Amino acid sequence: MKIPGSDAVENKIARTTEARTGEQSAVRRSTVAGTNQEEASTQSTRSRADTIKVSSLGALLQSELNPAKMAEERAQKIAKLKEQIQNGTYAPDSQAVARSLSEEIYLEVALAGDFTE
Repeated sequence: MKIPGSDAVENKIARTTEARTGEQSAVRRSTVAGTNQEEASTQSTRSRADTIKVSSLGALLQSELNPAKMAEERAQKIAKLKEQIQNGTYAPDSQAVARSLSEEIYLEVALAGDFTE
């Protein structure tokens, strides 16, 4: 037994389903296209980005001024000095100590900028 008008309802449901499926496909296509456009934009931005080249002198300075390396070297020097003090073999160079103190005092005065006294 067929209900009158059921064909029209079934046709309407089928058309609505087809339309939704088409819309979803269109949305998926535009999303994928949008993603591709974003990727292309990102790639073109990357290719136009500024680049930095470090000279060989800069690379040398960077490796020598590495905080981890400096800390390790400092720890080694301190350990060596402690050992010398414990053994009684530590003998500082009085000329080097005087020179270092003179440089330190000079820098303090120069940085203070008060030359009137």
